[in-house]
Amino acid sequence: MQASQRLMFATVVVTGIAFAGAPGIPWAQQNFPMKPIRLVASTTAGSQPDPLASMIGQKMSENWGYAVVMDNRPGASGTLAASMVAQATPDGHTLQ
Repeated sequence: MQASQRLMFATVVVTGIAFAGAPGIPWAQQNFPMKPIRLVASTTAGSQPDPLASMIGQKMSENWGYAVVMDNRPGASGTLAASMVAQATPDGHTLQ
């Protein structure tokens, strides 16, 4: 093996080891949530799924210490609510 081939092989091995070990490095993460959570329901207020969503939102609020805001967006077989969630900022603070 020539010296340049050995150097290239060593470089590839070291780079592979570095990339394999990278996920084990603890990265700095922000606390979640950082602002109130919006829980979007695709049904009208007072319908059957609404009390369940309210109970889930209340428990989330108790556990996280941030308000969980219920937002009922009925219509178009749930498309209105789904499009609102899809267009929201992708930070995890809008749920359906």
